[in-house]
Amino acid sequence: MVAATICSSPVCRLRRRHCSCRGSLPTSAGRCLPALTVEDDPGMQSLLIKRLNANGFDCVGAYTVEEALRSLKKTKPDLVLLDLGFQKTDGTAFLENFEQWLDEKKKRPPVIVVSGHKDKEIVEYVLDAGAADFIGKPFEPKDLVKIVRNHI
Repeated sequence: MVAATICSSPVCRLRRRHCSCRGSLPTSAGRCLPALTVEDDPGMQSLLIKRLNANGFDCVGAYTVEEALRSLKKTKPDLVLLDLGFQKTDGTAFLENFEQWLDEKKKRPPVIVVSGHKDKEIVEYVLDAGAADFIGKPFEPKDLVKIVRNHI
């Protein structure tokens, strides 16, 4: 087993925690990329976070669209994974509103929709609404990583 190292990311140093990047970062070495997962299913949320953290991200999870919008200024993500099905508000509300919650200096991160709603019309709608890509559930974790890397 490889021992985790402390990433040189300011976030990791500030938290004084060991990260899981181990030098396999998707972009610039020595820096974990912040990511936000918006998923209401705890099991799926855990899978997404573990998979992203193992591939050089510092991932934060949100269980509702409202929670995700509030956390955008704090997390300043370089990537967002978004489910569509929620109890109160659906994920398209996030797509339609998240830019106004971003820090003014932050460029728009790619939003990859991860959803079981795979009808052609839904996929086309979310892509037209600004999603960078769509992954249908269920999916292979390696496919998730491949698609994420295409957008970073």
